[in-house]
Amino acid sequence: MRNFIFILVVFSNCIYAQNSYLHYQNDIGIHNNVYNYKTIKNSQGFWSDNYKQNLIDQLNYQNNISFEANFILKYVSKKEMSIALKHSIFAKTSYNKDLFKLALFGNKPLAGDELYLSPFSLDYYRFSEIEAGFKLFKNIKLASSFIIGHGFAKFNSEKTRFLTSINQDFIDYEVDLTGYYTNFNNDNYFKPNGLGGSFGFYYEKEKNGNYLLLAAKDVGFIIWNKNLNHLNVDTTDVFEGLEINNILNIDNENINNQIDRIETSFKNSQEKYLWRIPITLSLFYYKKLNEKYINGISLNIKHKIDFFDSPYLSFNLHKNINKNKWTLGYHIGGLENPGFQFSYHRKMKKIEIGLFTNQANLFLSEEIYGLHIGLSIKKLFFKKNE
Repeated sequence: MRNFIFILVVFSNCIYAQNSYLHYQNDIGIHNNVYNYKTIKNSQGFWSDNYKQNLIDQLNYQNNISFEANFILKYVSKKEMSIALKHSIFAKTSYNKDLFKLALFGNKPLAGDELYLSPFSLDYYRFSEIEAGFKLFKNIKLASSFIIGHGFAKFNSEKTRFLTSINQDFIDYEVDLTGYYTNFNNDNYFKPNGLGGSFGFYYEKEKNGNYLLLAAKDVGFIIWNKNLNHLNVDTTDVFEGLEINNILNIDNENINNQIDRIETSFKNSQEKYLWRIPITLSLFYYKKLNEKYINGISLNIKHKIDFFDSPYLSFNLHKNINKNKWTLGYHIGGLENPGFQFSYHRKMKKIEIGLFTNQANLFLSEEIYGLHIGLSIKKLFFKKNE
């Protein structure tokens, strides 16, 4: 990655005579859709049964935790041709109330209750890409990427149940789990676990203070190599003949025997796997205003197919003061709970610096469901006579 950054920087210096720019952006965020900052802060110390039950009562039918980090270094020429180096990390897990209940209480207090631990899913990917973009027509841009896949995991269960008998003398369970995952001990960027490619399509138009951008990006795939692990579990069994007071306290010999029995139902193989990258569809509209306190308004809609339960929607107010640009907005949908977002950009002669966050409820602890921060730096290159 350092070599690619060096090439881009040298390349940009060689074309200093152009009206072009070099753009760096990095953001990182973690979110959940159930527990706010106040709940998490107060969760330190001993957890009584009443407190555990209060946590369970706050759960939805389906609950999400997600993590995302993005890095981009991009050069754009005067003719709007571009080359970029990108790195993306994404992880998301979805779980239901019964699974969390079993994790908190163990099985003893739940004896006699049949627990349905699915639907459950876990998705993770990490890849780098080299992207080249160009202007096809006046309002249409295309971009294509060569992708190096570093890590991948995808687990899904639609039918998993768990029952402890009332007398606690047996456990009856059913497991249905499918998964794909790479080996995670490979940190060599030039020895990938997969290769692929993608395209991006962009339509933008600006007229009379109005700006519209329509985009479909990450239209592509990664072929994970033959070392990808494929796990398939489909089993029903009864764990009996033991005194089962708490599943978390079964002695090692008994639990190891049961694990051996479960492993006989595993179907584990290594094979290539074609994974379609989640396509992102987006719309951004900005309208310039000549109001005293507001210089513009904007609407942003984004949908990540197969990952967002509903499209991400935000409405924003823009204010420019000298060389400072302020934006305050409110968003709903996506993987995050509704909340405020904020960005600030400072424009100087040849550099523009920006900070932004999708979690701007700083003074509302009951409305903070995650953390997110981003940094943007743009280096401008002018003609020598400017």
